[in-house]
Amino acid sequence: MLASSPRDPAALPPGTVIGSWRVLGQGGQGGYGIIYKVEKIACPEAGPFALKLAQYPIDPRFEPEVALLSRYRHPRVPRLYDHGSWVHPDGVSFPYLVMDWIEGVPLYAWAARRRLSSRQVLRLLAQPARALESLHGVS
Repeated sequence: MLASSPRDPAALPPGTVIGSWRVLGQGGQGGYGIIYKVEKIACPEAGPFALKLAQYPIDPRFEPEVALLSRYRHPRVPRLYDHGSWVHPDGVSFPYLVMDWIEGVPLYAWAARRRLSSRQVLRLLAQPARALESLHGVS
């Protein structure tokens, strides 16, 4: 199945196949990747996973991320299950990686609905900061 915009990885419709994964829907977008909710084609009952697809062809930022996540385990860092390149029918290659799907709302949306004190914000941000500190200690 083709994307509605041939070179825009942010426009992949449900049903698109990337490697051994089927796109169920879009989950969000970051600085250099689009997150899709996917299922493993051979084992859809395994539950949803998150597929991070590069916004730009042959993005070199994915290689270090894959190398780091493939040798690291932490309860607050999604586990890496797969990685590769999705080659669009026009020949353009976009790297991807597949991790745990974590249900929830984006941090900014969550925080916008609450009135948090500075202390509460610091406590909240300390958790991912510790995970990142641990992750960067491995690299």
